[in-house]
Amino acid sequence: MIIHTKASETRTDRPRGGATLRGVHLVIGAIPPLLAVAAVVAAAALSQLPAGRLVQRIDVARVVRERAR
Repeated sequence: MIIHTKASETRTDRPRGGATLRGVHLVIGAIPPLLAVAAVVAAAALSQLPAGRLVQRIDVARVVRERAR
């Protein structure tokens, strides 16, 4: 994947003081977006570990017996 963007075009009608607007060219390959996706998925998986441990410790039979009373 290649992303191209230009902030502005070079202008020939320059204002006083010689200030010009130059174009900005950005090109990124396929690897950086893939690394970003992998980092987000890894962070989401790590954040689920504490909740998974808590769910595994719940004694469903005991909870059902207590609520049936």
